[in-house]
Amino acid sequence: MHDWPVSSDFALCVIDLLSNNDYDIVLEFGSGTSTVLIARALEKLSPKRDANAGQPVIQVAFEHLEEYYFKTLSNLKRVELDNAVYVVLAPLEPYTSPDGVQYSYYGCRDALSEIFETLHVEKPKILVIVDGPPAATGKWARYPALPILLEVLPPSAVDILLDDYGREEEKEIAAQWQRDLKDTGLQCSVETQGLEKGATLISFEIEQHS
Repeated sequence: MHDWPVSSDFALCVIDLLSNNDYDIVLEFGSGTSTVLIARALEKLSPKRDANAGQPVIQVAFEHLEEYYFKTLSNLKRVELDNAVYVVLAPLEPYTSPDGVQYSYYGCRDALSEIFETLHVEKPKILVIVDGPPAATGKWARYPALPILLEVLPPSAVDILLDDYGREEEKEIAAQWQRDLKDTGLQCSVETQGLEKGATLISFEIEQHS
């Protein structure tokens, strides 16, 4: 797997999170090999999930490039899991953060709002995997994930897993996310994952609409 976009230890980290947490929704910013791995893991975990909750996990992957959007769909279809994942083609669009800085990020707000509005769970547990867009799309390219989520999240328990934490820019983004959560009045816990490319897990709960 080292020739693939997702490293093997990151994949194992994701599978471990899925196995040990009863998530209601799994969101990916950036699709690819991980999308298929997550779908396979959820398929294997579904009997346990059905026994406990009776509702399948909702898996959503946002992709901004048509080439990789169709490639992900093709890979899911090859393993007969294309109907298990909501792959969204979400081209990058301008996003202005609360502090007035403009970024390019997935056009995902409408899709996220629709997903959360139709979810019939009182306080869903959500895993968010941030592995895109590429750093070449702009400074702090992955930063908008959290502020956008805070605009649309319902009361929920959230785990955000940020890949490539070995890079200085991702460290800066994670630090800013922690400041943003504090400014919003939300407490968080942070757990650094000792992986090949580094990863960090930021967890927080929303008790009421932000």
